[in-house]
Amino acid sequence: MLSKRLCWSRTDEPHLDPEVPSPDRVLEAAHRGSELYGQRRCKTLREQKLVPCSLLGDRLPFVSLSVKLEELTPFIKRTHAQRELLTLRVEGGISPFEGESCYVLPQEIHYDNYRNFKVLHVQFRRWPRDPERNPINLAVPIIFVNKESVPAVKAGGYVHEMFEVGRGLKCKVRHREHIPRFLLADMRKSVDGDLRLEHLDMPPGVTIRKTYKNPKRVEGNFLVGRVHRVRGG
Repeated sequence: MLSKRLCWSRTDEPHLDPEVPSPDRVLEAAHRGSELYGQRRCKTLREQKLVPCSLLGDRLPFVSLSVKLEELTPFIKRTHAQRELLTLRVEGGISPFEGESCYVLPQEIHYDNYRNFKVLHVQFRRWPRDPERNPINLAVPIIFVNKESVPAVKAGGYVHEMFEVGRGLKCKVRHREHIPRFLLADMRKSVDGDLRLEHLDMPPGVTIRKTYKNPKRVEGNFLVGRVHRVRGG
């Protein structure tokens, strides 16, 4: 099973999928009873062009659902799908504590095959009812632009991201109108090839999560990217 947990975009171009989708996009779902749990029964669902899903978050019940593959595919084919809000609607109500719809993010997408988008399972996370007190956690990719403005890059060097490749910057998001699909890191703002947190344009309501192993990395103006010179350059 392949899990699309990485937040990385397909290339380093910042304008993939330039049209930001509206939160009014709706995905219809249905409850999946206990008789459809388990690997074998989920296989039967997939043969019927249905995708098993789960809904969690916001301190509300875990809910097992299914969605039609043909309706799900346009959402998950977008490059930044895991950071694009959509409305999940379930006829009859999602849970005893909710109505028929809620805002969600496709947090994890599990594939059997990336090339043909053969989806095995999707885990949706609810948008919180009180995002100020309970913000949602997102890993947001950093895309470096204007690298050629740094002389060392022109000479054959490269920009090294100071985080695990593909994992991005761990953020807390509080405004659903300002969910960052990516963060632009403009190397024209770098100082001697170093780009720091203060050089990033953070959207409103977005802050850094303090969950890194090295606590010093979330204190003050930490390093985001650094130009590495090639030997002999």
